[in-house]
Amino acid sequence: ALLLATQALGVNAAAERAARDDLDAFFEAMLGWDPADGPFTADELLREGLCYSKPVLVRLALERGADIHASPHYGEKAAHMAAREGESDCLKLLLEAGVDKDVRDSRQYSVGMTVLETAALYSHADCVKVLLEAGADASARNAN
Repeated sequence: ALLLATQALGVNAAAERAARDDLDAFFEAMLGWDPADGPFTADELLREGLCYSKPVLVRLALERGADIHASPHYGEKAAHMAAREGESDCLKLLLEAGVDKDVRDSRQYSVGMTVLETAALYSHADCVKVLLEAGADASARNAN
């Protein structure tokens, strides 16, 4: 959010780095977080970890009981978020936690893409490799 605000205001790279450092400090503070303390649920923390490319938060969310099968971001599955963003470390954590490597996207206007198709669509070879090594079905096709 801070990064978007600095970009919207046309702030320079130094200000953007400072905003990123503040965000990192916030994420570091979350490491001792317990869902009972609020303000986040484990599922919300999972979404934030994926949105901000923070594997440490993804791991924490998973340890605190985040639902790996939920659709935390506008109906997009967590595995699809990681694949879309090229977050192979986050994707590995999700796979280790038991996420279905062949789960299909279920967003409203989705064509039912698999996680592997999402990684390939966004040209994230590292995620494609992780998925294939995990046994993802390379022959699966979307609804189109």
